[in-house]
Amino acid sequence: MDRKRILGRTIIGCAMTILPAVLVFLLLNVDGRRARIISRITRIENWSVVVPAPTGFRPWVPVGFRVSVFAKGFVSPRWLAASPNGDMFVADSAAGQVIVLSGISAQGSVESRGIFFRWPEPAIRHCIPRRLRLRRGYE
Repeated sequence: MDRKRILGRTIIGCAMTILPAVLVFLLLNVDGRRARIISRITRIENWSVVVPAPTGFRPWVPVGFRVSVFAKGFVSPRWLAASPNGDMFVADSAAGQVIVLSGISAQGSVESRGIFFRWPEPAIRHCIPRRLRLRRGYE
């Protein structure tokens, strides 16, 4: 056999081995991985937009409840996670940091605000978190 024929058979053999595996992977869709892969391939810029509330706006709540602004001043908040001790973590993607909000004042707003994590350089900020998870034992 000549080299071209051997190379052609090798390519066809590899394709026939890989293609069924890819099809099974996509058909089973384990843990929603198909959507993750497609979103990574077709990624577009999708930054959140912070819109100020209209003057005097208050959401409707049942009798006995009240609404207040808990925290503000974020550039582009993306994800929120609550820890067992009541701290709230906000991933502010455009600012390149994860902010921790602690305590509730008498007015219902945050008492202290600090930076829990900051991306070291702007060049890697495109690696924004897709979710926030707290490990066991965080207090």
